[in-house]
Amino acid sequence: MLQDTADFVEAETYFEKALCLLEDLPPYDKTTIQLIIVILTNLGACYRRTQKYECALQVYERALSFENNDINSLVAVYHNMATTYVAIGEYDHALSFYRRVLEMINGRENTIAYDLDKLKHEISKSMNFCVQNLSE
Repeated sequence: MLQDTADFVEAETYFEKALCLLEDLPPYDKTTIQLIIVILTNLGACYRRTQKYECALQVYERALSFENNDINSLVAVYHNMATTYVAIGEYDHALSFYRRVLEMINGRENTIAYDLDKLKHEISKSMNFCVQNLSE
């Protein structure tokens, strides 16, 4: 995947093109909505990695604007939003989104497609970082 090769600008271009193609296909069924959300989440990650933080947050908000009850895509969007807020130093917002992720995954371990131990460890570490920076 281009996103993994650190060629984020090129990856952004492809995600934007894919998004345009899908958005030309209304009305959206559940599968199309899920695909749009995945593309938006990946596009937001590219924006974050190229320090286009406001663009990333806008894309994540757009992903959340779709009626969606898929826990995995919600976890991805909220986690990416938290990571973006950390990058811009808005630790209170980051903590809020990390808490949402933890609430979402609590008790749903069988329906989550992530390595939950790794995710929980990463969130715990990030939350501690945020708390430390809030108190300074």
